This record gives sequence, structure tokens and C-alpha cells, in this order.
Amino acid sequence: MRKKEILITLSTIAFLSLVLGHFCYAKEPQKLSDVKMPEFIRMKGGTDPGTPNDLIARVVLRNIQEVFPKVTTRYIPGGAEDAVVRIEKGEADLAASDPTHLYDSWFGIKKYEGRQAKKVRFLANAATTSQVLCVVKDDSKIYGLKDLGNKRVCFGLPTFSYITHLKPALALHGLTYENISVKGGLLYWGKFTDALEMLAAGQLDAVFAYGGQPVSAVQTLSMTRKIRIIPWTKEELDAAFQTPTPGYGPRTLLAGTYKGQDKDIQVIGYWNAISVSSDLPDDVVYNICWAI
Repeated sequence: MRKKEILITLSTIAFLSLVLGHFCYAKEPQKLSDVKMPEFIRMKGGTDPGTPNDLIARVVLRNIQEVFPKVTTRYIPGGAEDAVVRIEKGEADLAASDPTHLYDSWFGIKKYEGRQAKKVRFLANAATTSQVLCVVKDDSKIYGLKDLGNKRVCFGLPTFSYITHLKPALALHGLTYENISVKGGLLYWGKFTDALEMLAAGQLDAVFAYGGQPVSAVQTLSMTRKIRIIPWTKEELDAAFQTPTPGYGPRTLLAGTYKGQDKDIQVIGYWNAISVSSDLPDDVVYNICWAI
């Protein structure tokens, strides 16, 4: 190729680069400075300190206050269902939750039949997922869900949406929440943080805990007690998700997440979601998104 042709080719490439760059370049989003932000912004967080919804809400509110220092933020504790209830009642502007309650309330199905949400709007998924773990002591005779029949078990709070997926998995082994007690076991419905202390004291045999990994309460327990995480079988996972639920699915707990855990373990998990009230103007919601 002659020198003149090379120069023409290089000039063409440079020109095309400038033209394409002009059309493809995306400007960085900017805060809308002419928007009047509300005096107060309230957000529903989690049931316990350190849980995913708790952490998500605290980070969101912190970022909002840093960007908009004149806005007073308020943290509201509560469970996943409270995300819908609080927004519908006008008691919260934002909420951290799992996507199941948002989906069901939006379509007015399951426990929201007859009370379809009017104000709840999905805003975003959080960057990390939560996983549900069945924690036992290392010397326990529990090696799978099938062994829970006559044991003292904390499944969490009855309002937790993962309870729905546990039910068909337990049914594979002839177990229900009701007949575990009949078989000589004990059901404890409560916060897993309290239940883990009861597990350490020998008052419970298994505790279902949830959160982004590692869960701080489980990690703390693993430092003072030898524990195991019970794996789910393929059949149990298939049964759990025979009816798809938005945001939920099988997850892999990576080896080394907890002390003494030397291999990957199959569990269930879900995405954490952020919802917003339709009462907030679009421009305000945009600025909130920009802040977080």
C-alpha cells in the first residue's frame, strides 16, 4: 500500500472514530438540582441488625443524606411483608424486601388476594443475593432435611417467604410444619439470631438463617462452635421450585465461607429488592437513584 493510501485510510479511521464516539458516548447521569426534595424520607429496613434488608436500608439512607443533607431520613425496622404494608399505609417512602412480596402484592395473589397493592413500585435489585442456611452443630445426627422429623427446629418467622419453598421440600420426606411436633420435635418461630444462641446452648437442634454471605451471626457461632450447613438434594431443590417464584432459586454456598466448610454446598436463595412509593414524584425518585 502506497504512502498516500495509508494516510487516507488512517484519516478515515480517525474520522469514523470521532463520529461513532459522539453517538456512542453516554454522559454520566447528573443530579437534578432544580428538584425540590422532600423534607423527610422514610425507609423500611430489616428485622435484625446485620440482615440484608437492614444493611441495604442503612446504606441507601446514608447515601441520600450525604447527597441531600437537608433531607431528614428515618429508618423503620420490619419484616418483608412490612415493605408492602408500610408503603400502602403511607408510613414509608422506600423499603428493602425480597421480591416475592412485591410480586404477589402487585398482582394481588396468595396472601395479598383481595388487597392488591396500589402504591408499591419496584425500584431495583440489590447487588448481592441472600442465601438460606440450615445450621446444625458438627456432632448433630442431622445430615439432611429428611432428618428434621423429631428435632427442635427454628425455621425463622412464619412470614418469611422462603417458608413457602421449604414446605414442598419437607413434604418429600413426609414432613410438615405441623407433624414435626407430633413426631416428638419442637418448632420455634422466631428470629434466627436468637435461635443461634439457643442452638449453641443445646436448646435447639437446627436453625434456618438467611442473609448475604457470610451471615455475621453464623460466622460468629462458627468461631466458638463446630457447625455444619445442611445441603439440599437435587430432588428437594426441584420440589422447592416446581412453582417458580420471582427472585428465588437454587444457590451455591462457596467452600470456605465458614470455618470447617471445605466444599461447595447447594442451598436456596433470593435477590433482595428495593421498592418505592408511587406517592414520590418521578424526579425525586430519579435523584434518590442517583444518590444510591
